[in-house]
Amino acid sequence: MGDGIHAVTVLLHPKFLEENFPKYKEFLFANDKRQTRTEIQDIMMKLSECGLREEIRPHEYPFYVKGLLLQLLYYMQEEGMIRRDEAFSTEQCASIANLKKILSYVEEHYSEPIFQADVAERFHFTQQYFSRYFKKNTGITFTEYVMRYRIQQARKSLVESDKRILDIALENGFTDERRFITTFKKFYQETPFQYRKKLISS
Repeated sequence: MGDGIHAVTVLLHPKFLEENFPKYKEFLFANDKRQTRTEIQDIMMKLSECGLREEIRPHEYPFYVKGLLLQLLYYMQEEGMIRRDEAFSTEQCASIANLKKILSYVEEHYSEPIFQADVAERFHFTQQYFSRYFKKNTGITFTEYVMRYRIQQARKSLVESDKRILDIALENGFTDERRFITTFKKFYQETPFQYRKKLISS
């Protein structure tokens, strides 16, 4: 075989699993590694080539294949296997971990241009799935979350510093002062100038 990429699909009949792993319905294989172990790679290669191996006599073929499949199951369960009733919590933990990474990314880059398509690609989501995933886990869209975070940071700067409104806008990811003022008023029902003036006078 050449040096290209080869794909091997193995379909296991439920009867085979029931005979060799009676409780298989209670478990899930959960290998999330990018690179699987060499033993599994070797077995998959042997399975793909077993019909071409002349040293295997016809009556030995079923035993040879079954032996490889049992080895495959053994190594797969070593790589990772969890009970089905624990799978949801495991997936949920992974989902939360991903969300934390995304939120951390926003916190680190909110002052820069942030596009949903770029963030989705960065965290290995399609744009459509990322949009649904983010709203499902936060209750708001990604664009709205970024805007809220920017406004919160801008408000802190407005309260804690005497910087110009334009500088605050640009430092917090807004492209111009007018857009910042419009967005700020949407959240606080006042312009940034009015908000700061009220705080100073109080």
